[in-house]
Amino acid sequence: MRESIFQKEWLSSWLHHVPFAHVWKIPDAPRSAESRFIPPKPYDCYALVAGRFVAMELKWQKTVSSFPFSSVSDWQLQNLRQVVDNGGSAFIILNIRAAQIPEKTAKRCGLEGRRLNIALPISVQFYDDMDRAHQRASIPFEDLYYNSRIEKIEWDSKTGAWDIPAFLMQAREG
Repeated sequence: MRESIFQKEWLSSWLHHVPFAHVWKIPDAPRSAESRFIPPKPYDCYALVAGRFVAMELKWQKTVSSFPFSSVSDWQLQNLRQVVDNGGSAFIILNIRAAQIPEKTAKRCGLEGRRLNIALPISVQFYDDMDRAHQRASIPFEDLYYNSRIEKIEWDSKTGAWDIPAFLMQAREG
């Protein structure tokens, strides 16, 4: 499983749940000798829905572990912050797909005997708050999983889509 699979699922889920929205994946820069002059893309994708601009950087982890701050580049954070400064919403969408959950974590989080496949929309404001508060290299899994500012987005196996309406509720608040 790779991040690109999550990106495809996330974008197709928008089409499934919110077909009237304008959703776009920003293409990766071509790889060539000249590409060193092309700035990297600001974030993975964006949506314009009901007059609201939402920028999204999509991340993927195959383990239940802390989320390293180094996973998001300074360039991406700068661009996500500019979206917020201009009245939009900006999120780092962390997809965690784990077949096995460490025993201690499973007991603490009530995840015994489960596989985990969730998306955690982390607002840029929350990310910055956690970066300043922790003074560490990562955000602990429990701080993401139990935080009331983060709506856990579930994969719906019946529709084969992520619950985008639940994400939009959080985006409206943020």
